[in-house]
Amino acid sequence: MPKGFTLPEGTGTGEQFDEMATFRVKPNGNLCLVAVGDHKLPGYQSGKGEMAPEPMKEMGNKAASRYGEMMGGGGGGY
Repeated sequence: MPKGFTLPEGTGTGEQFDEMATFRVKPNGNLCLVAVGDHKLPGYQSGKGEMAPEPMKEMGNKAASRYGEMMGGGGGGY
């Protein structure tokens, strides 16, 4: 479990839950889990070329941008 990650409230042993994750495809085709939500797994830093932007922040920025355009009358909705 990544450092700082907490299970959703009420989740017990053996239960499943959904969470956003970040993966990387390795050169040999294997799929590598690099983060769960905003919590990086050990060995993966957010430095140059190490990991893509954090998915939740990226999605939030896009949504805020669209909302601002629509509220500001800038058009360009969906």
